[in-house]
Amino acid sequence: MQGVLYAVVGFACGIISQGIANAIMTAKRSIKKSEDDIPVPPLVKSAALWGVFLAVSSNTRYQIINGLERLVETSPVAKQVPPVTMAFTVGVRFAKNVYGGMQFVDWARWSGCQ
Repeated sequence: MQGVLYAVVGFACGIISQGIANAIMTAKRSIKKSEDDIPVPPLVKSAALWGVFLAVSSNTRYQIINGLERLVETSPVAKQVPPVTMAFTVGVRFAKNVYGGMQFVDWARWSGCQ
Protein backbone atom coordinates (compact mmCIF):
# COMPACT_ATOMS: atom_id res chain seq x y z
CA MET A 1 0.00 0.00 0.00
CA GLN A 2 2.85 2.37 0.85
CA GLY A 3 4.33 1.79 -2.62
CA VAL A 4 1.12 2.97 -4.30
CA LEU A 5 1.14 6.14 -2.20
CA TYR A 6 4.79 6.75 -3.13
CA ALA A 7 3.98 6.20 -6.81
CA VAL A 8 1.14 8.74 -6.78
CA VAL A 9 3.21 11.32 -4.89
CA GLY A 10 6.20 10.70 -7.16
CA PHE A 11 4.13 11.15 -10.30
CA ALA A 12 2.51 14.35 -9.00
CA CYS A 13 5.83 15.81 -7.88
CA GLY A 14 7.39 14.74 -11.18
CA ILE A 15 4.71 16.59 -13.16
CA ILE A 16 5.23 19.73 -11.09
CA SER A 17 9.02 19.72 -10.92
CA GLN A 18 9.64 18.62 -14.50
CA GLY A 19 7.00 21.08 -15.69
CA ILE A 20 8.83 23.91 -13.92
CA ALA A 21 12.19 22.74 -15.28
CA ASN A 22 10.80 22.47 -18.81
CA ALA A 23 9.27 25.95 -18.57
CA ILE A 24 12.59 27.41 -17.42
CA MET A 25 14.47 25.62 -20.20
CA THR A 26 11.99 26.82 -22.82
CA ALA A 27 12.07 30.41 -21.51
CA LYS A 28 15.86 30.46 -21.50
CA ARG A 29 15.99 29.13 -25.05
CA SER A 30 13.54 31.77 -26.26
CA ILE A 31 15.94 34.43 -24.96
CA LYS A 32 19.24 32.85 -25.95
CA LYS A 33 19.67 29.79 -28.14
CA SER A 34 22.81 27.69 -27.94
CA GLU A 35 24.34 24.85 -29.90
CA ASP A 36 24.89 23.02 -26.60
CA ASP A 37 21.20 22.89 -25.66
CA ILE A 38 19.97 19.43 -24.77
CA PRO A 39 16.43 18.37 -25.69
CA VAL A 40 13.68 19.28 -23.23
CA PRO A 41 12.80 16.07 -21.37
CA PRO A 42 9.32 14.61 -21.93
CA LEU A 43 7.00 15.69 -19.10
CA VAL A 44 4.77 12.63 -18.64
CA LYS A 45 7.57 10.11 -19.18
CA SER A 46 9.73 11.87 -16.57
CA ALA A 47 6.85 12.02 -14.09
CA ALA A 48 6.08 8.33 -14.65
CA LEU A 49 9.74 7.54 -14.05
CA TRP A 50 9.58 9.40 -10.73
CA GLY A 51 6.43 7.51 -9.75
CA VAL A 52 7.92 4.10 -10.54
CA PHE A 53 11.21 5.03 -8.87
CA LEU A 54 9.53 6.12 -5.66
CA ALA A 55 7.19 3.11 -5.60
CA VAL A 56 9.96 0.58 -6.13
CA SER A 57 13.31 1.95 -5.04
CA SER A 58 12.41 4.56 -2.44
CA ASN A 59 9.82 2.37 -0.79
CA THR A 60 12.27 -0.54 -0.57
CA ARG A 61 15.04 1.65 0.83
CA TYR A 62 12.63 3.21 3.32
CA GLN A 63 11.51 -0.20 4.60
CA ILE A 64 15.14 -1.33 5.03
CA ILE A 65 16.10 1.86 6.88
CA ASN A 66 13.02 1.64 9.10
CA GLY A 67 13.92 -1.93 10.06
CA LEU A 68 17.54 -1.02 10.80
CA GLU A 69 16.47 1.92 12.95
CA ARG A 70 14.15 -0.31 14.98
CA LEU A 71 17.00 -2.73 15.59
CA VAL A 72 19.33 0.03 16.73
CA GLU A 73 16.69 1.71 18.91
CA THR A 74 16.04 -1.51 20.83
CA SER A 75 19.73 -2.32 21.35
CA PRO A 76 21.23 -2.01 24.84
CA VAL A 77 23.87 0.45 23.58
CA ALA A 78 21.22 2.82 22.25
CA LYS A 79 19.38 2.79 25.55
CA GLN A 80 22.56 3.62 27.47
CA VAL A 81 23.90 6.18 24.96
CA PRO A 82 20.97 7.83 23.11
CA PRO A 83 23.23 9.96 20.85
CA VAL A 84 24.35 6.70 19.21
CA THR A 85 20.81 6.18 17.94
CA MET A 86 20.60 9.75 16.65
CA ALA A 87 23.99 9.53 14.93
CA PHE A 88 23.04 6.21 13.33
CA THR A 89 19.72 7.60 12.10
CA VAL A 90 21.28 10.74 10.63
CA GLY A 91 24.10 8.79 8.98
CA VAL A 92 22.00 6.02 7.50
CA ARG A 93 19.32 8.41 6.18
CA PHE A 94 21.95 10.67 4.64
CA ALA A 95 23.58 7.68 2.94
CA LYS A 96 20.15 6.47 1.75
CA ASN A 97 19.44 9.85 0.14
CA VAL A 98 22.82 10.04 -1.57
CA TYR A 99 22.47 6.49 -2.88
CA GLY A 100 18.89 7.15 -4.00
CA GLY A 101 19.94 10.26 -5.90
CA MET A 102 22.68 8.35 -7.72
CA GLN A 103 20.27 5.52 -8.43
CA PHE A 104 17.67 7.90 -9.89
CA VAL A 105 20.24 9.42 -12.25
CA ASP A 106 21.02 5.90 -13.48
CA TRP A 107 17.29 5.19 -13.94
CA ALA A 108 16.81 8.45 -15.85
CA ARG A 109 19.73 7.68 -18.17
CA TRP A 110 18.53 4.13 -18.70
CA SER A 111 15.03 5.34 -19.59
CA GLY A 112 16.31 8.00 -21.98
CA CYS A 113 14.90 10.91 -19.94
CA GLN A 114 18.36 12.27 -19.23
